[in-house]
Amino acid sequence: MTAHATAGWSDEAGVLVLPSGRRVRGSGARRQASATPTLAVFVLDHEPPVTVWEQLWLPWLDFGLPLNPILAIDTLRSVHERLTCDRVEVSCAAGRGRTGCALSVLAIIDGIEPTHAVAYVRSHYRSDAVETAEQEQWLAGLVL
Repeated sequence: MTAHATAGWSDEAGVLVLPSGRRVRGSGARRQASATPTLAVFVLDHEPPVTVWEQLWLPWLDFGLPLNPILAIDTLRSVHERLTCDRVEVSCAAGRGRTGCALSVLAIIDGIEPTHAVAYVRSHYRSDAVETAEQEQWLAGLVL
């Protein structure tokens, strides 16, 4: 582990602090951030841009749900574990809908009740996170 990896995110814009204290940065894929992640999780409906840091791609429809919900949840479980030592960034195109959904799944994994996850992410990340009723219903019904 490098010092960069163990430093975690500061309180910069877009950083969601989960109840456990783990930090994850949400972002739009086109946004230029001040610090680079050690792991980028792209939640996009197309292959992500090439990065010099490690990346994962979760195929996820714009204004919709992951194409493979089981794979998405399993991957986000692994990502949650990495939040203790890596600088993880979750990105969709704009950093709202799909990013908000993925952050909500991470919040649920971290112990937030599924019916409260969207409100938690909207309160601690972006007020416009999670864009559709379908996304909200999917998250509220998750059993992990």
